[in-house]
Order: sequence, then C-alpha cells, then structure tokens
Amino acid sequence: MPREQFHKRIVRQVDPPAHVYIVAGQSNATGRGDPDALPADYKLDYPAVQLAAQIDCDDTYPDPCTSEATEWGDLAPRLTQHGVELSFGRALQARGGRDVYILQCGTGGTGMVSWEPDRVVGARLYQRMFEFLAARQAELRPINSVRALIWIQGEADAKNVNHAAWYESRLTEFIAAVRADIRDALPVVLTQLHAEADYPYCDVVRAAQVAIAADDDLVTLINNDDLTLTDGAHYDSASYVTMGERIAAALP
Repeated sequence: MPREQFHKRIVRQVDPPAHVYIVAGQSNATGRGDPDALPADYKLDYPAVQLAAQIDCDDTYPDPCTSEATEWGDLAPRLTQHGVELSFGRALQARGGRDVYILQCGTGGTGMVSWEPDRVVGARLYQRMFEFLAARQAELRPINSVRALIWIQGEADAKNVNHAAWYESRLTEFIAAVRADIRDALPVVLTQLHAEADYPYCDVVRAAQVAIAADDDLVTLINNDDLTLTDGAHYDSASYVTMGERIAAALP
C-alpha cells in the first residue's frame, strides 16, 4: 500500500475526541419539566448524544443520597422530569464536528455551602461530582475532555441573607476550584436566577451572578427572565427547551 494511502487509512480509524459537558447545580440543573409536554421528537431516544446523570435527593439526607445514577446512555427524557439536557445536547450536536457527552449532576435544595470543594461533612457534592466524572470518563475513549461547566443554581442561597451575601465569593471560589481540577481556561455558563423567583434575597444573588460574569471573560451569564416559572422556582417544559438552546449558543 502506498505511504499516502496508508496514512489516510490510519487517520480514518482514529475516533474523534469525546466532548464532555458538565451540567450541575440544584433542581433546575436536572429539571422539573413535564416530558408529556415535550415536542414529539424530544420524547424519543437520541443516540447521537450520550447522557450520564447523577441526580440526588437533597442535602438534608445522609451521604450518600443518590436517588439516580446512570452510566452513559442515549439522550432521552426521564420518566417523570426533564431539564435543559434534551435541547442543549441536540443543539451542540447539530453544529457537527464533535461527539457530545452530557454529565448531569444535580441535588435539589442545595446552596453553595453544599458544593464547597473542601467540604468534609454532609453530601460533599463537589467531591461526588468529580468522582462521578472520573468514573464516566473511564468508560470513554482515551481522547476525551471536559469542554465546559454549565452551572444552574442560586435559589437556595437566595433564601438566606447571609448565604446571599456570600454568594459571589463562594461561587467564584467554586469556579476556580473546578478549573484547577480540569483546566484553567474552562468556559463556564451561568443561568441567572429568574427575576420573579420567590425568594427574599433574589436580587442579591442575581447581582452576584452579573458581577462574576463581568469579572471573568470565560463566564457567560444567560438571562431567562422571559421564560415561565411554574412554582416560583422551576420552569415549564418549553422553558427548559429554550434555556438549553441558549446555553448551547453561548458556547464555542
């Protein structure tokens, strides 16, 4: 076989890198959308994108408190709920040139304290997220990398005046720790707390999110004030679909 043809054959046999996207936070990171309200094609399995989910109860339960943890599987709505993952994954994959893997980690009702990188008691969510990431990456091809963190959280901190006041510094430290454990230039997408979220210190948390994005060129803030809340905290099905599309559009 001529050298040029042999080289082309080898190139064709090399799998493209697996692009891993972490979607994490509290209950809106895993979603409360009604699968029955989805468009028909979103109700089907979508094998072009792979999803692994670690969905916990809440931080008041003993560790471990996992109610659902999965290996990689075709992107599909869960039996009772969905979040941004369905539209986010489709929108990324539609661009071409990447194999999309979504790692979803969410624990309802958790503030930034529960996600502290050095936390030694309780659910230790930061450590659990990275343990889950390591286990799932080990199942992928050798060439794989985390491409971005999507952080969907803030409601719990907006309940308490002290937690709201510390939100900017705690989230800044969290992002720095994630980058130190993955890579320095990791893009981060924040979804801003909804302006009509039913929490007394909502404005404080929203302002902190704006400040973090303004101070970090690799942080993008997504405003979703035009989307629909169902209970003062969670979104309806159509809103999660729109939010996922906006997150994908914000990433390189």
